[in-house]
Order: sequence, then structure tokens, then C-alpha cells
Amino acid sequence: MSEAERGDEEAAVKALRQKLSGVLSRLPEIERKVIEHRMGLADGTPARPGEVAERLGLTIAEVKRIEARAFERIREVGPIKGLERFLGK
Repeated sequence: MSEAERGDEEAAVKALRQKLSGVLSRLPEIERKVIEHRMGLADGTPARPGEVAERLGLTIAEVKRIEARAFERIREVGPIKGLERFLGK
């Protein structure tokens, strides 16, 4: 990969992270935290529902419900170029 290609890729990743950050900032705090932990945005390692439940003092069922609600809210915002495949669109 050339230096120019690397620069383009880094710029695309930065833009995608900014979009993702903007979307997450619109969520209620608990939904944002669940998504960050589940997707590995908090520490780089995706966590299972049980791990998230333990970290946040919730039940596994609550984590799954909160995660589903958060993704519904995200989908309601409309398509976000570059995030569609993660959102099931």
C-alpha cells in the first residue's frame, strides 16, 4: 500500500469514527455505554452480554434489551454512509 493510499484510508477511518461518535452522542448514557462495551469501542475488545451486564450492574436480559433499543434509535436517525453494514441495513 502506498503512502497516499494509507493516508486516504486513515482519513476514511477518522471520518467514520467522527460519524459514529456523533451517533453515539445522541443516545441515552446507558445505551451508549452498552453499545460501546458490546462493540469494543470502550477498550478495543468486544464484550459478551454477560460481561457488559457485570460491568454495568445489569442483567443479561437488560443488556440485550438496551442494545436492541439503542440500535433501533440509531436506525431511526437514517442511513449513515459507511455504517450501514453494522446496523443491518
